[in-house]
Amino acid sequence: MTAPVEPTTEPKPPADPPAGDPPEPVDDKPLGEGGEKALQAEREARKAAEKELAKFRKADEDRVLAGKSELEQAQARQAAAEEKAVAASNRAVKAEMKAAAGDWADPSDAPRYLDDLSKYVTADGDVDSEAIAKDLAEVLKNKPHLGKGATPRPGLKPDPSQGARGEPATGKPTSLGQALGEAVRQQIAAKR
Repeated sequence: MTAPVEPTTEPKPPADPPAGDPPEPVDDKPLGEGGEKALQAEREARKAAEKELAKFRKADEDRVLAGKSELEQAQARQAAAEEKAVAASNRAVKAEMKAAAGDWADPSDAPRYLDDLSKYVTADGDVDSEAIAKDLAEVLKNKPHLGKGATPRPGLKPDPSQGARGEPATGKPTSLGQALGEAVRQQIAAKR
């Protein structure tokens, strides 16, 4: 019998890194002089790579816009600006949701339960904190297990009558693998 072969998948390209400097890692051990120099060199190389990536993106955008009329170029810039504005407002709404979910066991779960983020942005582009708080309270009312200090649902307790207890009886298999092995041995012995 051969071991199962795991399917190979192509690695996905990494998502675009967030703008700005990456968060500083927490040092577990001092790196020493050589390690510090290597770390600094890596950080400088990353900053240079990010600048070059931004330059290539700008060149690609210019190349795409070069074949368009002025009106099409303006429309493309407007569409890109609108996409950025929607993404920024969605990030703001999600941040407000997490901030308003203080009585949740895990505040980062809050955005998962409120689907339409656009309904929490006012006509002025502001985040409607009151609507978020109201809807989060409603979700928590309907799903109290998401709250801090939530008690388990009644009736869901371990059943001690299920499963093995104590020492296994001698001569009996204690696992499925042992039971299958014993069954195969018995079949082979019966054929002889």
